[in-house]
Amino acid sequence: MRRCKTVYFKLHERQGSRILACCDEEIAGKELEFGETKINVREEFYKGEKASEKKLIELLSEADSANLMGKKSVEIALKSGFAEKGNVVMLGKVPHCQLYFV
Repeated sequence: MRRCKTVYFKLHERQGSRILACCDEEIAGKELEFGETKINVREEFYKGEKASEKKLIELLSEADSANLMGKKSVEIALKSGFAEKGNVVMLGKVPHCQLYFV
């Protein structure tokens, strides 16, 4: 998988909470398979606007929770201290991370 430079994000408001959904450009709209499990990286959930690394860090600091899918998205969360390696699961070759901020 080539390294992605662009990430997409979409903010969802649910019951007073701000949920940040973010995925790497190259996997938006794709179905990922690992073993017998399939995950659909739905554009309706993840693909809103493009975000720079700086913008994604800003969004993470304002969110109540985050759902990150892809190497670049997860890498930014790790590098900026919002996530730790223990928060990351691999879906085949694609890192995924769900974060809850209290």
